[in-house]
Amino acid sequence: MKLTWSQRILPILFVVGAICWFVEHRKTMGPLGGLFAEFEQIERIRAAHTPRERELLIAQLEVMPERIHSFHSRWLNIYAVEPFECWTEDGYDPSRSPVPRDIQLLAAAVYGIAEIDDGGFTQFFSDSAGGYAPEMVEFFERSGNAEAAARIRKAMAFFGKDFPRSQEARKRIIDEYKGNADDALDPETSGEDESAALDRVTSDGWKMDELGNRWLREVCGIKDLRTPCPVVSNPAPAKP
Repeated sequence: MKLTWSQRILPILFVVGAICWFVEHRKTMGPLGGLFAEFEQIERIRAAHTPRERELLIAQLEVMPERIHSFHSRWLNIYAVEPFECWTEDGYDPSRSPVPRDIQLLAAAVYGIAEIDDGGFTQFFSDSAGGYAPEMVEFFERSGNAEAAARIRKAMAFFGKDFPRSQEARKRIIDEYKGNADDALDPETSGEDESAALDRVTSDGWKMDELGNRWLREVCGIKDLRTPCPVVSNPAPAKP
């Protein structure tokens, strides 16, 4: 069953409101008050006025418990790594960003999985993030999670032999589908209730914390939070 616009937006507004209330009252909430400490520290780092101030703030973050952001997530946020200009309606072109290609793949996987966990494959493919799917498959295959790669590849098959990079084309195919698009895109979650979905998300079924941290350190060569994002010249993809 497709959710209406109001049904989709109300939970988001509730969460945003809850976060705002939580941040305002965190000092009176004991241990729970530190839940957003990482987020606040990352914001301080990004707003630092001098390299010395930034270095001290990063050192403080490195000793803070990882409650929301693991190493790779902290690093992506600190340096605002968002190379999403690489994905267009025509496809994926790594040369559109100076961010190394392997970091592009990590960013695509992180943001793509967040989109799937938020609203399932239907929301993912209906949004611009759906265009990341082939690169997410590559990330999971190379990082050793063949099960995750297969799950995304199976969902991509819903769109036919030639996966459409165009968001408009994907939305049209989903809208014209006669059956339940949610079930067709992801049979594993067919009939899943909200509590089961929440358990799946909080248990990190995609193994993104483990895979993302190892990828950033071993594949991308980023060993600590003080290492900035490298700038490279990515070759343009060969024309077919």
